[in-house]
Amino acid sequence: MRVHKMDARQFIGGRRSQKESLKTIEKVYGALSSDKEIQARIEKIKTHEWVKIIEGV
Repeated sequence: MRVHKMDARQFIGGRRSQKESLKTIEKVYGALSSDKEIQARIEKIKTHEWVKIIEGV
């Protein structure tokens, strides 16, 4: 996965259009969703006792 770096002015200043930002978010979400290692870690976190307590499960 490739990470795009930007400074705070770019992030806050909205130099990118909303359409570009949405495309970036969709790319990152897709990359995270398809990454089996990350998904395994998320599942491990979800099964942790403290998470269950906080979520009221």
